[in-house]
Amino acid sequence: MNNSDISKQGKKRISLFDIVSIFVNQRWFIVYATIIISVLIFLFVFITKIMPPDWPVNIMPDYYNPQVVINIQEPGSSILGKNTSASAITSMLASGGVSTTNRYIELTEVILRGNTVKDRLIDEFHLLDDLDIQSKQESYEARKGIREDLDRQFHMNVSKNVGSTLFSISYRDIKAEFSMQFLNRAIELVETRFKELTSGQVMRRKAFIEDRLQAAEADLLKAQDRMIRFQVTHGILDISNQAREQTNLIADLSEEVIKDELELETLLEYLPENSSKVVLSKNEITKKKKLLKELKKGFTDSTVNVIPENQIPSLTTEYFNLKSEMDVQARIYSTLREQYELVKIEENDNSQIFQIIEPAEELKLKSGPYRGRMCLFGAGAAFFFAIAMAFAREYFRSLKKNPVEAGKWEDIKSQFKWKKKDKRNR
Repeated sequence: MNNSDISKQGKKRISLFDIVSIFVNQRWFIVYATIIISVLIFLFVFITKIMPPDWPVNIMPDYYNPQVVINIQEPGSSILGKNTSASAITSMLASGGVSTTNRYIELTEVILRGNTVKDRLIDEFHLLDDLDIQSKQESYEARKGIREDLDRQFHMNVSKNVGSTLFSISYRDIKAEFSMQFLNRAIELVETRFKELTSGQVMRRKAFIEDRLQAAEADLLKAQDRMIRFQVTHGILDISNQAREQTNLIADLSEEVIKDELELETLLEYLPENSSKVVLSKNEITKKKKLLKELKKGFTDSTVNVIPENQIPSLTTEYFNLKSEMDVQARIYSTLREQYELVKIEENDNSQIFQIIEPAEELKLKSGPYRGRMCLFGAGAAFFFAIAMAFAREYFRSLKKNPVEAGKWEDIKSQFKWKKKDKRNR
């Protein structure tokens, strides 16, 4: 065989028949390897099943995963829902625009993950008693490790539905009864801590509203007092009606004066000036002009409450400014008063925010691991691994028939031999 034949043999392509041939030649190896590996996987899974779950060498014990379903009730939601403005202000005061429900769910998770609850659980269930602790440092490290384990074992699942207030908390452990008791006690501690914190928030919000309510009441009284003084000083009850009536009165008097002057000119045409009718007409015109002048500029007699015509624009502006200020203060006071009554209801009914819908129950069936699936997937993986090994075996067996590939393999082995020899010489 010359070099060209060897080169052609080295570059020979693998056909479908070559692959089928490998499967045929290595069929018993594939079958035996798959069976042996599958049996080993089954034995491993079976041993972890019968082995006590609390043995340190048992890396795959049965575990149980009880859960508690919790609902967060919006505080005062049924009342606030009837008043949009009240609801908006309550949300603003409570959480700065963040949903109260979401804030309470986040608070629940913070409490559950916090050291206060976990330390209570560690002490009540004596989780440190079985450990050989010799010093405070070892106690601290052991407690820290148990806290981290509890973080991994607790799981909080919040509903993804928009507007939902339901969520669940689960706990994973190898003991069914213990996991149920441990989770229920954890939820009791979380609920107690939750009520303590939310009650404190309600009390702080109540104190804030009380302070604002007192300030709003004082501002309202001041605005009312300024309005009363203005009305008493200027004799104004409703400036719009008074100004309209006074304008109509001035117009009527002006019209009457003009008519009287026309009548007087008619009388002077045929009566002397000292006649009684002419004198009476002149006196009547003089009185009406005097009254018209006082209506426009103000009466000298302070007992007559008439707004001078030249002061109507400025007094109208001042009146409406005072009235607007009084209305604003009245609305602020009314809203804060409503909020104060609502927060008092929330203070008395705060226990209904955190509601346990379904407590944890002892599970009769394990939550995992799924050994049947592991055996099935393991057998599949063993089959493909056996096929890969069969191709490798067939390849190394064919090296003797292919000088080119055999030469490459010898070069690789010689490289490793050289390295070993070089290390010996050193």
